[in-house]
Amino acid sequence: MRRVVFLPAKTVVRSLSRAVYCPNILPITMQQHRCMSLVNKFGKTPQSGKVDVDRVEQEKISNELSKVKIVIDRVQQFLLQQSNSADLATIKQNKEMQTDLLDSLQKIHKVLQLDSSCASAYFLRSNCYYFLMQFPQALQDAQTTISLTPDFLYAYLIKAQCLFEMNRVADAFKELNSAVFAFKSEEALLERAKLYQRTKSWELSIKDFETVLKNNQKKNKLIESRSNLGLAYSYFKLSQFDASLQCYLNVLKIIPDSLEALETVAFLYSMKDNYEKSIDYLSRYLEWNSKEAKIYLKRAIIYFTTSKWKECIADCSKTIELTQPNFSLPLAFYFRAQCFVKLNQEAMAKHDSSTFISLVQKLPHMHRDKLSFEFQESQELLAQLSKKKE
Repeated sequence: MRRVVFLPAKTVVRSLSRAVYCPNILPITMQQHRCMSLVNKFGKTPQSGKVDVDRVEQEKISNELSKVKIVIDRVQQFLLQQSNSADLATIKQNKEMQTDLLDSLQKIHKVLQLDSSCASAYFLRSNCYYFLMQFPQALQDAQTTISLTPDFLYAYLIKAQCLFEMNRVADAFKELNSAVFAFKSEEALLERAKLYQRTKSWELSIKDFETVLKNNQKKNKLIESRSNLGLAYSYFKLSQFDASLQCYLNVLKIIPDSLEALETVAFLYSMKDNYEKSIDYLSRYLEWNSKEAKIYLKRAIIYFTTSKWKECIADCSKTIELTQPNFSLPLAFYFRAQCFVKLNQEAMAKHDSSTFISLVQKLPHMHRDKLSFEFQESQELLAQLSKKKE
């Protein structure tokens, strides 16, 4: 997958570590970083290299490129709103965005007919090709942008990204090393740090992220938040959880609605058995996004751990309401059944246990095996309830 951000009864620990809290949390996510390195810079994109373009043609070029910029920005925002595992394939599955990107290519083609040396057009087309996963074409346009405007950093960054996606990892790092040396840019360091993460070179990524923070003399909040997100993820992968937690908390001081940070902070506090804070951060998450079923389930499991049966039932019910059939749905019925038992609501417990068993039986074997303990426990519970009724 090409990437563009979770307690202690025996059952609870197994369920959380296996199915609920699975921190696959690339900081902001790699794809979002890539977008942020390229879009958001439109005010700095290179301009036309042709001097004899008349005013009417220049207006046409400006109008067409403005439309393309809007599309690229919308793609970026779409990826920012996706789950932590969002990647280029997510765009490929979105027919509307595919259509918009292809339409943007046509607009840029018209621009290049008017001005074949318009560096902005080549740069934006490189972005379009990149999002369409047409990396050789994106690489070619990035190189053309560089030849027209050799002092434009972001062309080098997208070139490196294309090389990386084409499995030319050494070439990608060579390009970024050159950009870091030539431009002395925090953006180039951030991009290199992120590629270090993609190659699981966690210590090297930490070194680059820390250098960015040290050099951030202007206290740019975006740079600070992105660096802390990167550090948090690398520390997490090295099992340095206290350092990871502090970095995520730093992010939330700057971006209170960072869903990735809120979710992961909740997990890290749960690892410390600080369930009150874990619930607090999951609740903050839901204040920003009240339609995320997995967060209700995570909070439900913590409520179960702390013997808050009614609260757990409420969150399980919300999970069931919002969740399409997947691996999480059976767990919501499982934990709700356990709560009903605690509250002596045996009929409801029997119903949910039966539903859990039925849902698990429909899962693929690889998922079914992961719920074998809960499956056996639910069968035993049903047998006990049936025997008690007799």
